[in-house]
Amino acid sequence: MNAPTACNEQQWKIVQIDDKDIIQDLYQRGSASFLQNANQCFLACYNKRSDNREWLDHIQSGAAFITTFQLLAHTMGVGSCWIGHLPNKSELQRMFDIHPVYEPVALVTYGFYRNKVKTLPRKHDVSRIIMKNRFVSDHLVFDLSRSTLFRTIGRYIYYKIPAVFRRKLRHMTVPYEKKFYYETFD
Repeated sequence: MNAPTACNEQQWKIVQIDDKDIIQDLYQRGSASFLQNANQCFLACYNKRSDNREWLDHIQSGAAFITTFQLLAHTMGVGSCWIGHLPNKSELQRMFDIHPVYEPVALVTYGFYRNKVKTLPRKHDVSRIIMKNRFVSDHLVFDLSRSTLFRTIGRYIYYKIPAVFRRKLRHMTVPYEKKFYYETFD
């Protein structure tokens, strides 16, 4: 509850989900595959009425809540995973009967660690992340083979299909699901 928010509005609402049938339904509707193994999660929502649409205050404020939760949970031995691989926001709003003024920001799973936590190496040296007085882009390398256009179009089409059909197609979509990337480029 101490997470920062735009203008200290504190307009978040959290939908706590511990019903395995609901979690399984989220998975069947096309959410991240590992969600089917989760015991609990929450959907962070934030009031989207803002006069600062350019900077998406509601998304930033919801993200600050999630980050603060994750840092605090980790200090207590609770792991978490921020999930943005979900059905369309309008579908989630109907599924959870979310008030139209509120927008889902992300889903977060959490639970106690099974094993000792390993610190993953960072992908970039701090000297390539922090720039002084201006953005330096001469060292950036982009991999154009990631086929994001195909994946974006495919995702759009997939989530426009009614959920009843998506459930039947779910087993075929897992190989195309967004996964963790380990590229060395930006």
